[in-house]
Amino acid sequence: MKFKHIYILFIYFFSVEVLSIESKSYNYEGNEVKLLLIKKNQSTLDLGLDFNLGKGWKIYWKYPGDSGSPPKISLLDSDIVDHIIIKWPFPKELYEKEVDITTRVYEDQVILPIQVILKNIKKDKLEKIKLKIEFQICKELCIPLSTVLKIDLPESNFYSKKNSGIIKEFEKLVPKEIKLPDAKLAKLVTLNNKYLIISINKNLVNINKEKIYKVKAFFHNDKVSTLRFERHEESKDKINIIFSSEESLNETALKSSQSLVFVKINQRPYYWKQNYEVLTKAKTKNSALKLLSIISISFLGGMILNFMPCVLPVLGLKISSFLQQLELKDKRKIKISCLSLVLGIIFTFLLFGVFATILRVLGKSVGWGMQFQNPIFLSVIIIILIIFIMNLLGVFNIRVPLYISNLFSKNMNNNDKNIYLKNFFIGMFSTILATPCTAPFVGSAVSIALTQNYLMTFLIFFIMAIGKSSPYIVFIFYPRIINFLPKPGKWLNKIKYFFAFLLFITLLWALNILLNNSNTNNKNYNSSWEEFNSTKLEEYINNNKILLVDVTAKWCITCAINKKLVLENKDIIKLFDKYNVKKIRADWTLKDESILLYLNKYDKYGIPFNILYSKEFPEGYIFNEILTKKQFQNVFKKITIQQLQ
Repeated sequence: MKFKHIYILFIYFFSVEVLSIESKSYNYEGNEVKLLLIKKNQSTLDLGLDFNLGKGWKIYWKYPGDSGSPPKISLLDSDIVDHIIIKWPFPKELYEKEVDITTRVYEDQVILPIQVILKNIKKDKLEKIKLKIEFQICKELCIPLSTVLKIDLPESNFYSKKNSGIIKEFEKLVPKEIKLPDAKLAKLVTLNNKYLIISINKNLVNINKEKIYKVKAFFHNDKVSTLRFERHEESKDKINIIFSSEESLNETALKSSQSLVFVKINQRPYYWKQNYEVLTKAKTKNSALKLLSIISISFLGGMILNFMPCVLPVLGLKISSFLQQLELKDKRKIKISCLSLVLGIIFTFLLFGVFATILRVLGKSVGWGMQFQNPIFLSVIIIILIIFIMNLLGVFNIRVPLYISNLFSKNMNNNDKNIYLKNFFIGMFSTILATPCTAPFVGSAVSIALTQNYLMTFLIFFIMAIGKSSPYIVFIFYPRIINFLPKPGKWLNKIKYFFAFLLFITLLWALNILLNNSNTNNKNYNSSWEEFNSTKLEEYINNNKILLVDVTAKWCITCAINKKLVLENKDIIKLFDKYNVKKIRADWTLKDESILLYLNKYDKYGIPFNILYSKEFPEGYIFNEILTKKQFQNVFKKITIQQLQ
């Protein structure tokens, strides 16, 4: 039995039931429940069941999720009631990660609009009605309560303007049903392992031209475990609503019973009945195109890593290695040498996949470049850099240990073995040094890898490895290209000193990070930037302030370049001052779970990450990984235009 099932049973068995006497209102531990009469029209009564809850208390929605029971209402005199209609305002979703429990609840205050249709009314006047209210109220524990509330009825038809005004805001939150037309026009359902994606045309929810700034959604199916709303994606004509599950979703279970989808878009709630006529078709039609897109993004991301500033210092080692191949003048050896480099890169990327998978299985958050927050890892990198520098300066030559050398062919001389193993290690080292960089396509590829199934994770990391290896793969198939490189000579020894200098700069960079990591008070922001705080951030966003968030770290070279060329540029600073931009810097140099969760919220797993919030961009405008002045100027131009309209 799963832990969450044990947790639910624990809550159930340790609940206490309390029955109250008949009254006009009911109080329990500072929580009040009462009935409001809105309207009486012949045999129809419009009521409001008002729950005024104390701090920390909650009651459950009609479809409560993994645990809990919603309020139940019945008329004591069943002979005079035809039926009771309860309307349920849009609730709040809570997720308890420790026990994997998702619930939909009401907090603070909620009024449930109720319509009672009476029948068989005797000639004698009906002076009052009595309703039995059963509900579960929770704080640390859930307590089932039961009370009988009575309400006096006026002799003639009645309407309370005051009570109608009180209940109106809750009636607005009751989802309106959308009658879906033809399946192809109305919806498209895609099932992807643990994700369920439901697309709906914008014209069905009257937002063809309106900017979507906030979306919440719930999914209900009796035969499927509770799905959590992950996020929404917007295209020209459709809104994609994405739900996730901790377990792989069963297509047969989904199709066997009808589902309900509840969505609140820009504070307007809707619901519809969902069927799955197009589930398989949608899945088949889009899967090949989606896979091709993922492969392309991953390949380009890997290839671009060769040109990022993080990798440039190691480029000297690679060039030096290639120049050694010129001395060999053997195409076969050139091929094997390049192959060893490629294998080193592939091995390291697959190793990333293994570590990422293990952390995800253990329920840990994963981020690209997180290892640079670890002082042990940095110390190892520093030692390796010192060894390579000494090797380039000719202080000593790196030799392969005998037990490793014996793994290779006995027909191969020791010098060849040394070059091949060295190339394999350079491939590994250059890949590890590339992780602080999140370049265009790299961020997208890593985000997909860390949110899809484990097989897709390994596929994406493998394709990224092929992309990064592509220049050396060309040499494997066309070794003659090396003839276009300069011939060896005295200059070869001199250029090694330049390569050693590049590695020395990298060594200073790594030492600086290690020293900064030991000084926890040395934050990566100046007086004009405010320190990241998720609670304050929400307050600023809710107050419609123009807000820029910069997620950065001292080990992120791309972040440093962004700061120097753009964020600290005089023209951009003037723009910030002109629009009174509040600047927040999230320093991720050291491990910080709140920053990682913030990145994950936007499906980002690496840095740099820059996002701007404003009244015009309430969900945030995400900038490219490599910032430019033009990006900022264009965004503020859009803000100006929209403010003038």
